[in-house]
Amino acid sequence: MRASTLLLVAFTVAVLGLGASCSSPDPVDPIERASIDFKARPGFRTKETEILLPLITNGTRKVDVKRLLGEPDRRGSTSGYWFYTVFYSQALGVRFADDKVVSVTAIGFKADGE
Repeated sequence: MRASTLLLVAFTVAVLGLGASCSSPDPVDPIERASIDFKARPGFRTKETEILLPLITNGTRKVDVKRLLGEPDRRGSTSGYWFYTVFYSQALGVRFADDKVVSVTAIGFKADGE
């Protein structure tokens, strides 16, 4: 009887442990998930842009913008302007000077408070 009880307990622990690992949430944090999805879905990036845009401020390094958003869809005549298509009438423009952000233009997004 004891052997069957131990077997039942071991089986229950194994099943509960497996169930917990199957239902665990995505281990990637929301910013990393938004960055991954932004890079993977050109032209369908509205939700991801709304998450990532506040992180790109004046002074942000060019390498950090590239890490968050990936390669730009287009560059200006110099490497000082990067352009990302977000959705049909939405876009994101990032201007650099000395490899740091000096302005960010979000086209087609509502301003805060609207």
